[in-house]
Amino acid sequence: MDLKFKYQFLAAVTQMKCQMKNGDFKKKCGAVRQEINTFVQKATKNVIKDFTQPGVISPDTVSVIINAIYFNGEWNEPFHILPNKMEFEGAGEVTAMEVDVDSSAKGLEQLKDIVFNTIQSVPEKRKVTIPKFGVESLFEMNDQLIELELTDPFSRDANFSKMSNTKTYVSAAIHKAVV
Repeated sequence: MDLKFKYQFLAAVTQMKCQMKNGDFKKKCGAVRQEINTFVQKATKNVIKDFTQPGVISPDTVSVIINAIYFNGEWNEPFHILPNKMEFEGAGEVTAMEVDVDSSAKGLEQLKDIVFNTIQSVPEKRKVTIPKFGVESLFEMNDQLIELELTDPFSRDANFSKMSNTKTYVSAAIHKAVV
């Protein structure tokens, strides 16, 4: 399916600094998948690679919405860390906890839970220092959006008439974030 987009829609896409591209999903789904991956890899300066996994795009795909974001920054103040340990101290009364933050997912999950619970339990403003970390998430948003009752875009009866005169719908919505 070769979509022809309306001028007003293309102008809005340009204004939002987004990009759109036609692809031949039916005959060249592997090449389209690779083109998306190459685009995302280049746009994120090689931080996000292999954005679309095999099987996400198939000959039955009609359209795909992708969202790739990454953040790579430095803290304003350096974080002084003990080997594999972090300590949180309360002001006034002395309360401290030590968390093993090794590189395993268990250590990071434990840290996330403790930080969240600590912040939630403190009734006044506190300063919390967090070391440099890396988080990566990738998920297909179809199910989440449908659960939020945003079902129309994924239906063959979707109305994208302000975008194009060609009848279309969204086959996949994919999000990946790297911090």
